[in-house]
Amino acid sequence: MIFLSRRFIIYFTSSLGVCWLLIESTSFFLKDHAECLRSSWVFIIVIMISLMLAAVKTYPKRKLRLRVAGTDARISIHYRDILSETGHIAIASSNFFNTDLDIIAPKSVLSQFIVKCLNSKTNALDASISQSLAGVSATNVAVTRGKPLSYPVGTVACFDVPDGKKGFLMAITQVNYNGGQETVESQLPFIQTAIRELWQKVKTEINDEPLNITPLGSGVSRVFHKTMDSVMFLASEFVKECKRKRPCSELRIFIGEKDLRMADAVYLRELLSAIVS
Repeated sequence: MIFLSRRFIIYFTSSLGVCWLLIESTSFFLKDHAECLRSSWVFIIVIMISLMLAAVKTYPKRKLRLRVAGTDARISIHYRDILSETGHIAIASSNFFNTDLDIIAPKSVLSQFIVKCLNSKTNALDASISQSLAGVSATNVAVTRGKPLSYPVGTVACFDVPDGKKGFLMAITQVNYNGGQETVESQLPFIQTAIRELWQKVKTEINDEPLNITPLGSGVSRVFHKTMDSVMFLASEFVKECKRKRPCSELRIFIGEKDLRMADAVYLRELLSAIVS
């Protein structure tokens, strides 16, 4: 909780010290009111003010935006649904790039994007994905459902978003079929390969505009057990790429309000500050 954090205690004691210094200084010049200024009710007010100042300084903001040192690029954190804001978007997918709502997880960003932004119609999306992957080698697999073409994990497909922006589907999950059984797996190298491919696609497709993304690897695969770990991974990969050539002007990471604990959110600024410096 916020009241147990180290930062909160530091801000509280600092505020308390400043307030009490002001009171002592005032009582020195206003000797007739010195006793009143040192009364218990004034002390209670000082405590309340210090608590409020510390809470304001340490409570997670609705938006956090930091510049990557040595570049003009920025990383920002938004505590809301990624689909609440239009723009270029990167979405996780499987190596089959399935878009059938009966196959993909209902709570996934891809499923929600198809329902909210495409009115559950995927014809144009599928055509755009196929065109983007036309030059990528794929394996024809005997599947029990969905598309039969399996692409290498790490492959990124580009597609058009209704508002004139671009979308990117990243194959970070591998679906395997063995003896009629379907298994799903994901590993950190899968995500790393997809992210590096994503940067290259973004550089040529979105004209240095901001890119929206959510934490990766926190779904069925559980590559990252905490949202914080995935956010740090994305930030680190973006900073490393910016040191070579920035893929976009800003990486916007959208985190659900329920997906990050208060204790983690309190330290997010410090961790990101260390990464971007």
